[in-house]
Amino acid sequence: MGDISTLTSLTYKYFPLLFHKLGLSKLRLIASILSTLSWWCLPFRRGLALRAIEKHLDVSLPTAKRLAKESFTENFLSFLESMLIPSFGFECSSLIMAQGDLLKKIQMLQRPIVATTAHLGAWELLAGLLGDFSTVTPSAVVVRNYKNTFIHEITTKLRSSRGAIVLGHRQATRSILRILHKNGTVAFLVDHNTSQKEAIFLPFLGELAAINIGPALLAIRSKALVLPLFLVRENNKYIFWVDDPLDTCLLKGNNTEKVETVASFYTEAVEKAILRTPNQWFWMHNRWKTRPSI
Repeated sequence: MGDISTLTSLTYKYFPLLFHKLGLSKLRLIASILSTLSWWCLPFRRGLALRAIEKHLDVSLPTAKRLAKESFTENFLSFLESMLIPSFGFECSSLIMAQGDLLKKIQMLQRPIVATTAHLGAWELLAGLLGDFSTVTPSAVVVRNYKNTFIHEITTKLRSSRGAIVLGHRQATRSILRILHKNGTVAFLVDHNTSQKEAIFLPFLGELAAINIGPALLAIRSKALVLPLFLVRENNKYIFWVDDPLDTCLLKGNNTEKVETVASFYTEAVEKAILRTPNQWFWMHNRWKTRPSI
């Protein structure tokens, strides 16, 4: 463990500086090389991406192949960008706020916020923005822990470098509710496959998919605003998109109906974001793996 901690400290000390100096253009070149190697070395993931794009975007095979290759590059770039989190905040000159006025209005409401996003674009850098979200109330991001100890330690250190709290998705409910009860912000990635016991099945890109209801349950319980947000790339710039929030205090119906309303809301927001920039989503993931019981 001592060796891993030392390696984590050295990586955290030097790599963010190096990656910051390289800039987005050179990082994209590195990502392109890594993605080309992976394209040929990971035939299963390549096939998943091709089939998913062809089916769910209803495009030709040549178009699906182009989008899949671009997606491989964009996703490798996402992981490289994690090294930029310590220097990435709202003050960055490369950041463009698509709905800056809306975000300011939401922040002024002093309400708990359940932020929902996806493995889309520069999603790793959202941890830096969450850390800058408020100087008064806490912010957190809920993630799946990596099994590799070194990767887990360095990613946690990077994601928390600007003040965001990093919570593992297992047994995090109490910590999440404490933050929300302080009018804090908690962000969830809501686009990946999940188990039947944690899901309801809703249409997603033209096919029923298992949608994680955890964020919906927590938002309803804490009377939070549900705020879809995304960070995508465009011409060496980052575009921060914020959708109009859903106020769970205004929902009608019983709890089951409310959960479905909230889950549908953030699922539709993710779908719209993917359709805006389909080449920046994580298509190599088997999103439709879990199927409804017959």
